[in-house]
Amino acid sequence: MGIFDISSGNVDFGITCPGTVMRDLQHDEPEQVAKIKTLQTSYSSTQKAYQCDLWSTDLRPVNSFITAIDGLEELTIYNYERDVPALWEAIFHHGHSLRSLAIHTPTCSSMPAGLWTHDAVQVLADRLPLLKHLELDASPAEAEFYLANTSSNIWRRLSSIKAHLSPKSLLSPMKKDTLPVADIPSPPPKEEEDQAPSTANEQKDWVLDAATKLHGLESIRINVSLEDAASSFAGEHKWTIMGSSVFPEPNKQACQDLARKIFDQFSQQTQPGSEQEQAAAPPAALTHLELRFPRRLFDDRCQFWNMAFSVHVRRSPGTGAVEVLADEGWKTYMPDTPPPLYDMRIKMLNGW
Repeated sequence: MGIFDISSGNVDFGITCPGTVMRDLQHDEPEQVAKIKTLQTSYSSTQKAYQCDLWSTDLRPVNSFITAIDGLEELTIYNYERDVPALWEAIFHHGHSLRSLAIHTPTCSSMPAGLWTHDAVQVLADRLPLLKHLELDASPAEAEFYLANTSSNIWRRLSSIKAHLSPKSLLSPMKKDTLPVADIPSPPPKEEEDQAPSTANEQKDWVLDAATKLHGLESIRINVSLEDAASSFAGEHKWTIMGSSVFPEPNKQACQDLARKIFDQFSQQTQPGSEQEQAAAPPAALTHLELRFPRRLFDDRCQFWNMAFSVHVRRSPGTGAVEVLADEGWKTYMPDTPPPLYDMRIKMLNGW
């Protein structure tokens, strides 16, 4: 085809999602496609301004291309779809080989919920047993909740205490199929704080709660995409029709505190129950956590940028010492847009 030499086993479509190119590669060079080890692509059925300019109106060729690979080891996807179970099936096809999985929904004006849920993270341990690196998205709401609590079990203990004190709960029989309360259930909305404690127990678990229970990970990147409104991690982002008027610096201390708390949860979750077992257990596998806070920036004449601030937590394999390092400030973090010639030829192959 003259554009990709896939014999290296490394295929990088950048931030594009060229379904027609994938289909043609699979048809013309099936043996080479089967040998791919590393793949980076976008996953988008519609255009995303300033981000994914080349999309695939039919996502079936994308799923088929991923599945056609025999033993994929590294997969990076910039996702713009809200609910795509077909993609999970394509990913789990590589449960015998996949060691690195990165799925991130970049910031945009109408950001979808994305693929990451508590249940999606929870199933990774069974379907991707060789996974060593993971990149996922977590919501600002759960990040705020983690930051506000010194222990992941505080909410469960408070809920338990309220349940024992509540006359209403004593009158409600326990169903046989009731599940145990999770470590980090979602706190009730402010306007519902005075409702019965059972409401809190029924909240779904957070993505972070499931992620910190994954054994065997050596590194993880967690994206917490910030909105324009102020939060514990950065001030309000104000902008006009001509671009950003106020793009505040991140709250480094809050970001560092959250990163360390999440990192510590990995250490606690990977240890068995009793004190004797904890002492005899090997140290936690996780050695590097990157907590990244993406945020959109509108520059002069509303030029769009994907910005991010990152905090790194690293554990020394030798001494076990943990250090927390923060970036100097906001940086761009998305891959570059493909060169014009490359982009034009891809569009021609895609029939545009």
